[in-house]
Amino acid sequence: MNMTMRMNLRRTLVIIAPTLLIGAASVGCKSELTGNEGNLLFSYTADDAITDFNKPIAVGARLDLEVREAGTRKSVTIGQASSDKPEVLDVAGISGNTIVLEGKADGNVLVSVDATLQSGTAVSDSVNMNVRTPEILELRHSCEVQTAAAAHYLISDVFWLQYDMKLSNGQPVIGYGYHPITIEPADSVTIDANARDQQWFHFTTGATAQNVTLSNSIDSTTLTLELVEVGSVDGGMLQLDSLLPAEVGKKRALYVLPTANGRPICQAQTDYSVVTDSPEVCTVTAIVAPDTADLGVAKEFGWLEVEGLTAGTCNFTVTYTEGAAGVGASSALAVPVNP
Repeated sequence: MNMTMRMNLRRTLVIIAPTLLIGAASVGCKSELTGNEGNLLFSYTADDAITDFNKPIAVGARLDLEVREAGTRKSVTIGQASSDKPEVLDVAGISGNTIVLEGKADGNVLVSVDATLQSGTAVSDSVNMNVRTPEILELRHSCEVQTAAAAHYLISDVFWLQYDMKLSNGQPVIGYGYHPITIEPADSVTIDANARDQQWFHFTTGATAQNVTLSNSIDSTTLTLELVEVGSVDGGMLQLDSLLPAEVGKKRALYVLPTANGRPICQAQTDYSVVTDSPEVCTVTAIVAPDTADLGVAKEFGWLEVEGLTAGTCNFTVTYTEGAAGVGASSALAVPVNP
């Protein structure tokens, strides 16, 4: 079967574990705490140390703090919210039952809230919050070349880099909108300053194939990228746990990325097709990403589905139509099919 897939998908979250693509925050994880007076429940989206509500907000970052009625968890309407030290943590805005907080300086504050419950009852409550200057910034690529000197990305494309801010003792520092990154060359990639993401920095690559260095002002570490043209694609490579066996009578997802110089191009979005070369053993088709709710994976470009028919070796060929300077670049791939 030959199917060309054109999937211009908006990426959600991707986290690399040793053999699995996981989207921890995509399932709606939140850190939450009942207020000091017991009237309101405070929460925010989190991906690190979920059970620890008092993770510090980064100086220069924002955090969306959701407020609900304690016990019933029903939404409330916030009348006013204030910080006892706005020079440390300021209330930057209020929308419905959400307070936007902005870290200004190291310190501890008390955030007070007046709200109206759905029953019409007016209540007040408060919560203690912390602000700290991050001491460590970790940046990671989202494909298996994350330990290589430079990861490949396509020009004129979008990509995400996973990040973690921490204190020197390993405690996570949270918030979005803080981008302590210097890009060299300056016009090689552009960071999305409006992204409200606490796991990923969002980038758009420029139109020039070149090497890029990302450095940061927190701990002076660097991350290197190599931007390549789609015509440089020379084949494809299975990723993550895709080399594990398939099974007869079952379907499973495979994740494949195009390669340049024999190395995968992270998060590449380019047309591809697949042909099953051993139809007596399996059927392989190109698909949209698997269900994020079931598998915790991202809506990434590059997914296939294999259905095992008989035990043996499932052979298939993936072709990137714009690779090899537009001629098309193919790779013969295989996965075992167990009984």
